[in-house]
Order: sequence, then structure tokens, then C-alpha cells
Amino acid sequence: MSYQRRNRGSSLSVLDAISLAPLNLAHVIAGRSALAYRGVRWVQVVHWPAEEFIRPGDLVLTTAVAPSGDESRRFLESVVRSDAAALIVSLPPGADATVLEPAVAAARDRNFPLFTLPWDVPFADVTRTVVTRLLAEGCHADEASCALRHAGVRVMRPAPNVTDELARAMALRSESGSVEVALGRPLPGKEAQPSFGRMIGELERVAERERLQLRVCSRPEVALLVLEQATVPGTLRGLIERVRELTGDRSTH
Repeated sequence: MSYQRRNRGSSLSVLDAISLAPLNLAHVIAGRSALAYRGVRWVQVVHWPAEEFIRPGDLVLTTAVAPSGDESRRFLESVVRSDAAALIVSLPPGADATVLEPAVAAARDRNFPLFTLPWDVPFADVTRTVVTRLLAEGCHADEASCALRHAGVRVMRPAPNVTDELARAMALRSESGSVEVALGRPLPGKEAQPSFGRMIGELERVAERERLQLRVCSRPEVALLVLEQATVPGTLRGLIERVRELTGDRSTH
């Protein structure tokens, strides 16, 4: 089972996270096309040799400092090969940047998101921003990490911002011909909204069953569909047409 399918429950993607200040200062080294499809469950600072404590969906921050360059290389590569959501490296001034090379190669091979972050950006600012966003959306970390939420702190889940998601989707599409994008709206009429909701739900179920990397951002009046790694042109259109037949929907434009 792919990482994307296992981590589908997270509402905050890596792309969402790096759009937040100060993470918007990070530079993408590898895994750009996977940013919108890898979910962030929590954020933690990890240093050598604690890679065994990384959990699925962790946004990992590190300085890559270790007793030797070889240890740094092994540590970084092990994070890339873990189930983390992404790896963000902030190298100290004067550090040997070649310690990143094995991790970069592994990240490109696995389409794993790997970033560098300027040294003068405090990790505390990053963790504060990401944790605040996760709690605001209803975080998906385990009970220990999400103690506030599970202790009864009430959180409000903001409505999806389709405009922002569309801008991100078109940016991904401009970089990859395998990304397909569609917008759907219910036509006017009393029966249109229920039919629209059924169709969007069935699209998600069929995509999950067929292991398609479909991202859905929906509100009552509009739905954005983003399909990554379309095997042939028109894959998303074909999926929509098949689901339309399955649901008998005739009210979605």
C-alpha cells in the first residue's frame, strides 16, 4: 500500500505546510510532484541517531549534525526511506553540503519531499505554525501528540479554500503533464445538490479502489479534482464519465 493511501486521512498536505510562513522560505530539492498528496500528521525536530522515533506523517526538521559526515549521510537517508511526510534540513553555517547527496538521490528515486531551510529560521517558529494549523483543522496525530484535542479542546475545521487549492493544482500541472485538473458544480435545481454530493463521494471511492492519486477539495457549490500521475491523457475525464454512469448523475456541470 502506498504512502499516499495510508496517510490519506490527514487534511494538511506538505504543500499546505510549506505555504505557511516561515516554511515558505524552504527550497524544494526533491519530490515536488508529491507535495499535494502527502499528508502531515505532526511535526517534530529529529537529530542523529533518533530516526527510529519518526512516525508516519511526521514533518521532520533536522540540522543533520552528527559525529561524522558518514553518520549524517546515513541518518538523512534513513529519514527519506521512512514513512515521514517530508524532510526539512537546515544546515549550520559552514557545514559540508555534500552530506545531503545520498538523501537527495534517494528522495528523487522515491519522489519523497526533501527541502532545505535557511539556518536563520528558528525551528520553534516552524513547529508553532504547523501545530497551530493542525489543531485548527483537527489534527490526525496519535493521542499522545494530540493531547489537547483528545482532552476535549474544541477545534473548528475551516471550509476548504478552493481558490487556493486551484492555484496550487495549476502550479503542479504546469510542471508535470501527468497532472490533470477539473472543477465540478451542481446545476440549479432542488435535486442537483444531493446528486452532486453522491457523485463526489463515489469519485473518491472509485479512485481509492483503483489506487489513483486523486485529491478532492469540495464544498456544497463546487468541487476541485486533481489527479496526479495520470497514466494516459484523459484519465480524469474517463474517471468522471464512469462515475457519472455509476451514479446516474446528470446534474453536475
